Amino acid sequence: MKIVQLNKEMVLENIVRLIEIDRAIIDEGGTWTLDNFLMKLNHKWDYSFAMLVDNQIAGFVICSVKDNSLYIHRLAVLPEYQGKKIGSTLLKYICEICLKQHMNCVTLQVKKFNIEAQRFYERHGFERIGSNGPNYVYKKVIR
Repeated sequence: MKIVQLNKEMVLENIVRLIEIDRAIIDEGGTWTLDNFLMKLNHKWDYSFAMLVDNQIAGFVICSVKDNSLYIHRLAVLPEYQGKKIGSTLLKYICEICLKQHMNCVTLQVKKFNIEAQRFYERHGFERIGSNGPNYVYKKVIR
């Protein structure tokens, strides 16, 4: 397993795989398209990564900077690789980067019905701090 930084070229080269991973974890109506993956976000290419297994993308995290915190837009792992610490490794990796960059927290949103994802983030030190429509908002303070 190897973590690599995502960039526009890598996204374009692997868009079918990225959409396949996204579709495996998100209902059809919320699946990202090429435009979503290429959307301009503050410092996105500095804080977005993929996990390679046998030179294939098995999971990814797309982040941007908001104020002095990192916001996770998407964290996804193919179902056949779930339970193998890929999501945990990506999450820990970006939290370590936040610490080194002197950011104060990581935030994200999770669908209210996605109990499994809520438990995953809570196991990694995230706390539910509110809601936003159909989503719960989570935050982890970086120390």
